[in-house]
This record gives sequence, structure tokens and C-alpha cells, in this order.
Amino acid sequence: MRVDYTPPRFELPIEAIERAITERTRAIIVNTPHNPSGRILRPDELDRLAEVLNRAPRPVYLLSDESYNRILYDGRTHHSPLRFYDRSFLIYTYGKTLLAPGQRIGYIAMPPSMPERQALRTALFVAQA
Repeated sequence: MRVDYTPPRFELPIEAIERAITERTRAIIVNTPHNPSGRILRPDELDRLAEVLNRAPRPVYLLSDESYNRILYDGRTHHSPLRFYDRSFLIYTYGKTLLAPGQRIGYIAMPPSMPERQALRTALFVAQA
């Protein structure tokens, strides 16, 4: 189910996300800093999102596309969802910061507190073989 950010502020639509979560929901994807708006998710938004995901009827993974996390302006600070929710994956590509679009160089990271961490690591390593 797609849940859109709404201009002009592009705030994370947490209530809409909560309404969209069902028994079939396995994961949600966020993009921070958001492309194309550049909006960075605030700690209070990430706390609220973690609360919603923790209340979900089944475990829900949070996939955080952080391709632009090193391209910040005006002294702003990036806050990764990994610090707020244990079932988060950080997805990063060097293509944006190294000005190398099309190059498939990046990584997926998960916090040490991730439940089922070893099984997920094994699945990721096998998928890349």
C-alpha cells in the first residue's frame, strides 16, 4: 500500500501509515533525506513511527533508503531510523555521494539489536552470492 508524503512540508504521514498496516504488511520503506524535497525525518517522527510499528499485528521491517544522508545543507543533522526501531535496515548507495549514478556500490546494515539478526544476515549473504 502506498502512503504519500504531502507537500509543502512533506511530513511523515504516521496516521496514514498506521491505517495502512494490515496482517499482510511485512515492511515499509522511508527515504531520508527525502528525494526530491530534501526533508529529513525528525527524532519525534521516528519515535512515533517506531511506536506504530511496534503495535503492528505482526513484525514489520523498516527499510530506510538513506542514499542522500551525506548530502545535507544549512547545518542540518540526519537521524537514521536504525536508532529508533530494532527491525530497521539501512540501505545506502555510494552512487549519490561519489557522483557515480548507475554504479551498484552500496550496503545494507542492520542494528545489533535486530531480532533474528543472524538468520537475516545469512539470507542477505546468500542472496548476494
